[in-house]
Amino acid sequence: MLWAIALHARPPRWPQPAGGASSSGSPEVLFTFDDGPHEDFTPALLDLLAQHSVRGVFFWSGWRVSGVGENTETRRKIALRALAEGHLVGNHTVNHAHLCQGSAANAELEVDENARIMAALARMPVSWMRVPYGSRCPRVEAMLAARGLKHLHWDLDPREYLTHDVGRATAYLVSRIRRLENDERVIVLMHDTYAVSVETLSAVLDWIVEENSERERDALPPIRIIGYEELARDQLAPGVAEVVDAAPRDLVDTVIELTRRLVRPLLPPLPGDPAYARFAAGR
Repeated sequence: MLWAIALHARPPRWPQPAGGASSSGSPEVLFTFDDGPHEDFTPALLDLLAQHSVRGVFFWSGWRVSGVGENTETRRKIALRALAEGHLVGNHTVNHAHLCQGSAANAELEVDENARIMAALARMPVSWMRVPYGSRCPRVEAMLAARGLKHLHWDLDPREYLTHDVGRATAYLVSRIRRLENDERVIVLMHDTYAVSVETLSAVLDWIVEENSERERDALPPIRIIGYEELARDQLAPGVAEVVDAAPRDLVDTVIELTRRLVRPLLPPLPGDPAYARFAAGR
């Protein structure tokens, strides 16, 4: 009886597959990274992603890029590099907070302040969030709904941050990705705050290249590494995706740039900006 009560009381999990089914006829993988940016490991990950022409999603905590602490300015420059290279930034709270614990007011502050910090970096609103620890509870669901935030969960977690074992993390991801069916899509959770994450990603990306060479010889669908834009497109309302696809590419780019220019003046400056002292004194 006690085990049944405990099972019933278990917090609900986010739906899986986290990104829905593959829409291309090939197994699909989206790489995501939590907790950064880090002054050493994020640039190394960006180098790897650039080498393989991969766009990822980075869920960052605001404390790393706000204030005037050691390495803060370096991290902010790294964040700007990631954005310039086409990666997406998401909300991960200011202090990697457990949003289902503590006061509701503090949980809201963690989300809202990090939204401001990330939006100021990205120069446009940030609409994707990953709740630290993957926590899910009525409070979190209500907060996300009220703010129009989309939670992006994960399917594969190699726990490289816990084991610090490159071989083990790589073997886990390779074995799971190798078994994907052509209609399956997985979202991989990694971190840009550990050396083991860089080494694991390098090994997995190299394996995908080799695996796809064999699949080509065998006339099998390749493993596709997708970007956030493909995932976002599949989540659009019916009919909207076709309108976006039909629009000229330069028109879409113009709309995005206009959004940045219109939104940026409305965002408060970040700590460390020359204008922050004036903003802080007047608020």
